[in-house]
Amino acid sequence: MAINVNPTLGAGSQLAYENPGNPGIWIDLDPALEFGEVGSDPGGFIQVTPINQTSHQYAADIDEPVEISMVFNDVNDADYETFLTGFVDTKATVQMRHTYSNNRTAIRSVALGARKISSPEFGSQLKMTVGGRQSGNVTWGSV
Repeated sequence: MAINVNPTLGAGSQLAYENPGNPGIWIDLDPALEFGEVGSDPGGFIQVTPINQTSHQYAADIDEPVEISMVFNDVNDADYETFLTGFVDTKATVQMRHTYSNNRTAIRSVALGARKISSPEFGSQLKMTVGGRQSGNVTWGSV
């Protein structure tokens, strides 16, 4: 299926992780509310001007993978709990798959860092935030 030609809302997007012990098996994280930006920030440019040139020449520097903040409804869900205790708490690096509602997909390696729960507020659900950093490049595709 190709990328949608019309603008779409973010609703309907999905987040999953690959079980490192069972490659190719993706486990949906249904409590996901946000999964952060996907991609890299440009790393800048390096001047590579030879001495015999009269104007500057540049080459692109290495891209800087983004830091990630994923937000979840903190609910009783077995796959979510396995993700937290088995991978986040052990600071593992896992493959994450992002499937957007416009049919675009992104697969990236994420070094998971830590988690924190939101302050309880009247009339608002409890949320868990998981921090990490993208490690390497993104593989872009479509479903």
